[in-house]
Amino acid sequence: MGIPAPNIQNTKADGSQPPQGSVFNSQVVDMNNQGQVVGFYNYGVSDNTRNPKGFIGDSHGIKDLNTVLPLEKNYSLPFMVRINDQGQIAGVYIDSEKFSQLDSSASFETIASVYHAFITDPSDQSKLVLLDAKSLSLSTPTYISHIFGLNNQGQIIGILNNGSAFIGNIQSEITLLTSSSRPDSFITPSAISDSGQVVGSFQFADNQAFFGYSQHGFVSGEGGKIYDLNDFIIGGSNYVIGSAIGIDNSGQILTGGRSSAGSSFSTLFRMYK
Repeated sequence: MGIPAPNIQNTKADGSQPPQGSVFNSQVVDMNNQGQVVGFYNYGVSDNTRNPKGFIGDSHGIKDLNTVLPLEKNYSLPFMVRINDQGQIAGVYIDSEKFSQLDSSASFETIASVYHAFITDPSDQSKLVLLDAKSLSLSTPTYISHIFGLNNQGQIIGILNNGSAFIGNIQSEITLLTSSSRPDSFITPSAISDSGQVVGSFQFADNQAFFGYSQHGFVSGEGGKIYDLNDFIIGGSNYVIGSAIGIDNSGQILTGGRSSAGSSFSTLFRMYK
């Protein structure tokens, strides 16, 4: 069964009606086990006024997120949005009016005020809980710029504006994902299980690689430490796991990579104690 196109004329949370316009490039980005989907679409009255918006829906149709959540009047949702089996939604939205006024002289506080990381309240899905990274107490202030995953315990994974990967929760308790063997690597989380185990990929400098860097898949352990999945292959291999895309609650990990001959592959990876 197909999902109907976004009904942009749905009444907004404040009772007003959005302007007439057109929908461009709608895309579903997540689905829960209850059949609910979330995603985004570009909306505007002309090609020059396209604005990315979020939606939630099921087989009966979809609604703009602003009809069910108290987002800013001029919100924009250019990044990922996630939903879990309890119907909680997490993502990052932007105040598009403030964003349009930013320039090179804007202060950190001004830029940070444009980005709003959020998760819905588990006891009332119509209420938002705004998230921040203040618990890290970093010397340089930072904020949550992207959310890539949400599990059924309400834990989120994502990226801070400084590029650091993290795992967090509704109390804004943030733990950075780090690699002890490659501390300078760039980490991108992809998925999180209900037990809080994170998978993804990390890039690191490699003088022998074609572009000067390599990418490997990882799985997380205690305290946000990540481990190269290739280190768990017994006896070595002619294949390199370049990414970990998903993880289920039994610990199976969906991975992808390449062989020494250059052919690509996908496989289910499971570690045994």
